[in-house]
Amino acid sequence: MKMLLEQSGWDEQRLQSYLDTTVSPLRLACLTPAGYPAVVPLWYRWDGRFFWCVTHNKARLLKYLAAESRVGFEVANNTPPYCGVRGQGEVEIIRAEGGKQLEDLLERYLPSLENDFTRWLLGRKDEEVAIKIYPHTLSAWDYSNRMQIHQQKTG
Repeated sequence: MKMLLEQSGWDEQRLQSYLDTTVSPLRLACLTPAGYPAVVPLWYRWDGRFFWCVTHNKARLLKYLAAESRVGFEVANNTPPYCGVRGQGEVEIIRAEGGKQLEDLLERYLPSLENDFTRWLLGRKDEEVAIKIYPHTLSAWDYSNRMQIHQQKTG
């Protein structure tokens, strides 16, 4: 993993911690058949080496990824202080892992599994497909210091 972080603002431990604890969606960038980029937000789980996401088996995203497996991605805060991780990699579509990965994602993202939304998702878990992202590059950025300086000047 160290070679993936050569241009990163964080060391490997900080990056791993951020990906393990951040519950913002991963934004997956891929190409459509027409050659235009598409950005799709997906829940993710970082296992220390790969990102795991799921989507429904009828999602257009699967067609895009089957045609072109190279992707870009980002996991970032939407509120200050702005920081995050971005990178590039390739995906593997694993149909047999969809249900299990969905269960793991529900536990990660939802405070309670006892609700109608969770039951609805689990009721169709056999229709979910896992997306495994193999990162080739990872880079982190953190504007916390820059924002603190700006707030001190304007505050």
